[in-house]
Amino acid sequence: MKWLGFLLMLMPLYLVKEGQEVGKWQFGSEEILKIVKTTPELKQLVSPNAKLFKLATGFRFTEGPAFAPDGTLVFSDIPANRIYRMHPDGKVEIFREPSGGANGNTIDAQGRLLTCEGFVNKRVTRTDLNSGKVEVIASEYEGKPLNQPNDIVATKNGRIYFTDPVFGDPKFKTQTVEGIYLVKPNGNLVRVVADERNQPKPNGLALSPDGKWLYTTDSQRNVVRAYEVKPDGTLGEGRDLAKMEGKDGAGDGMRVDGKGNIWATGPDGIWIFAPSGKLIGMLQLPEVPANLCFGGPDRKHLFITARTSVYLLKVEISGARYW
Repeated sequence: MKWLGFLLMLMPLYLVKEGQEVGKWQFGSEEILKIVKTTPELKQLVSPNAKLFKLATGFRFTEGPAFAPDGTLVFSDIPANRIYRMHPDGKVEIFREPSGGANGNTIDAQGRLLTCEGFVNKRVTRTDLNSGKVEVIASEYEGKPLNQPNDIVATKNGRIYFTDPVFGDPKFKTQTVEGIYLVKPNGNLVRVVADERNQPKPNGLALSPDGKWLYTTDSQRNVVRAYEVKPDGTLGEGRDLAKMEGKDGAGDGMRVDGKGNIWATGPDGIWIFAPSGKLIGMLQLPEVPANLCFGGPDRKHLFITARTSVYLLKVEISGARYW
């Protein structure tokens, strides 16, 4: 347990000042939040006086935040090959090690953890958060291993979508394309996007509040794309919805709020788009973010994984609910 003591030394746990309460998550150091691009609509989502807190630091590359039913935050540290669990009092513990190269995580309608173990195991798993029991739900397609399952989203009727790009050595490409897949409620795996011209590096995923649209980011083109969800769960032809431009980072994890606005991590920060694709605002953190999720008792806590740290931003709108 020596590692835990060292890690905690790296995590500033200063009390939040009076008037800056963030639910039970009352710890962390206050950091500078820059509102780089803004519109009048942004004030309805993020207060001009919003406070950003660094909850924990000292990690290698954080990813895959998911807010669990018991009020904890689950997230991955990809190079460390770990999944962590953070409690509302600031306690951080290892949930799984090795994690199988865990990247993106989400919670399904039954409160189970879904994980893309893309960088080692090349599979997607489902974990009971109480017992820790792990079940493999996807590991190959048409008799060949998946590439590097990256990010994941689930619906209330049991559908699971995940992206399967390749980052790093081309030898990791074990499928013919870098695509997007659907795990049907009966367990059958279907490739629903195979479009390497318009979607060469599929990464983040999110669903509209009504479940009728699936949004993706692309890490090569730095765009947000929209796909209509058909009644059987397959997708219609995609279209570019928005473009992100910057110097550092690429299109990555994303979520949707209760009004359908899209919050995407991308070059230089967090990009917020209306369902129409109109840019509402862009936020810049001390570190370039890779992913985010809504959580907390009111779902107005925006948890952000950004390089070596985990951040919290209290926002003015709740995250979308799918069940």
